[in-house]
Amino acid sequence: MACMVSIISLILILLISVTVVAQEPASNAQTFYDDSKRGWFWYEVQPDPPPTAQEPEEPAKTKPVIIFPSMKDYKYEQLWNMHPDEFQALLMQFQKKAVMTPSPDNVYDYLTMQDIARKKSLAYANTVAYVNQAHPELTVKDEYPVAAPGRAAKTRLEQGEVDNTLRASGNDFALLYFFSPDCQFCQAQSQILQFFTDKYPSWQIKKTDIQTQPAIAAQFNVRTVPHIVLVYKQSDKAFPVATGVTSMVEMELSIYRAIRLIKGEITPQEWSTYNFQKGGSFDPVLKK
Repeated sequence: MACMVSIISLILILLISVTVVAQEPASNAQTFYDDSKRGWFWYEVQPDPPPTAQEPEEPAKTKPVIIFPSMKDYKYEQLWNMHPDEFQALLMQFQKKAVMTPSPDNVYDYLTMQDIARKKSLAYANTVAYVNQAHPELTVKDEYPVAAPGRAAKTRLEQGEVDNTLRASGNDFALLYFFSPDCQFCQAQSQILQFFTDKYPSWQIKKTDIQTQPAIAAQFNVRTVPHIVLVYKQSDKAFPVATGVTSMVEMELSIYRAIRLIKGEITPQEWSTYNFQKGGSFDPVLKK
């Protein structure tokens, strides 16, 4: 009985399907089967999108025409009296021309420009030498000698001024030496400080261990050791002298300059100026 019902149901479904197909326009069914992209086992393919309007092509960019100078357009006197900026620009143009097209004529023109520049520079240098000899007050040979004996004499003047200043300042100034017991660099700096006190016995050096006295180190903004600070006994003024291992000569010079700055003998603009240079060519604040 169940088998008969299933057969009857299948016959009804087939009849309904035939009726629906018969009712569809013949053209649609024919189009469906004629289209090779459609069928029982194919996904329906979407139509191709309509062609988009093409953007207009940009006009081809033309390369700029490079016009190089020609030596035929210039006279020697004109080049000799030309403004330096204009001459430099023209020289570079001749160079680019020679590099771009290294023909004998182009290279010759560039070397001609170089020859003019060389002669012009020589003329200037010769004139400077003449003016220096005619007006020696404009030179620094009297304060900065070139000859070896003169350089030795200048060094003696500088070192003598440093020594005299330090020997005369031991009662008014002192050094704070910040160190750490386990610092190998501090041990090397301690030996140099011993040389300093042997040479300047009037100076006092207070050693401060930053591990046991961190507050004092923080007061003087000490972050690394060895570190040396110059203090003025007659006030609360202090000035750093050296950080890290510093040689004897460098330490003496730093202390000398700091003393003069604290006492108001120099300004920061005169930091490297010695007393014997005051009023001369190496005095940066000299007012004529």
